[in-house]
Amino acid sequence: MSTNSIGELGNELMIIDKSLIASIRWNKELGRKLKILRGTESMQSF
Repeated sequence: MSTNSIGELGNELMIIDKSLIASIRWNKELGRKLKILRGTESMQSF
C-alpha cells in the first residue's frame, strides 16, 4: 500500500478541476485535512 501526499496510508490524491465536482461526502476527517492543506488561507479567499 502506498502513502498519499499527506504521508498517510489510504487513497491516492487526485487533482481535478473543481467545476467537475457535483458533491463531496464531507466528514470531520476530511474537514481536518482540508484545513491542514489550506494553511493560513481563509475560506473566504477561495
